[in-house]
Amino acid sequence: MAHFRTIARISLASTVLVAGTAGYGQQKALETVEAETALKAALAQVAELKTELAQERRAGKAMAERAAAASTEAGQIRQELAKSTQQAELAVTDQSRRDLEKRLLDAVSDLRLAKQETKRLNERLFQVCEAALAVLNAPAESATAARAGNRDK
Repeated sequence: MAHFRTIARISLASTVLVAGTAGYGQQKALETVEAETALKAALAQVAELKTELAQERRAGKAMAERAAAASTEAGQIRQELAKSTQQAELAVTDQSRRDLEKRLLDAVSDLRLAKQETKRLNERLFQVCEAALAVLNAPAESATAARAGNRDK
């Protein structure tokens, strides 16, 4: 709308300038031609600037669309990264849990072996104690038997 007003004003000004040349002298006619030329140049420049503005708007719109697409892609990448990080944390947690379970099973196995060894050593100690008592009691029994045998005689 503003574009049409500008063109209408320029056309009106050029008409006034052209009409004004008939009543004035040659000096005025020359000034009018110069003004008319300047006006045409200004109109051409305005048209060129409008074309450039339209191109810049299209470029700006395209750039905004690319920025929006890049922002969307960045959001998707952030989500994928968060998901990957969470999966990695779970994998580490699972690995830690498996390691802990293995250590616990190893400890239970070691405890079972230690109990078996303790039982075996207790049995062996018991056998040694019985043998020691047998050795200690054997001379006493022999001496008692000998004394008993000496009394009988």
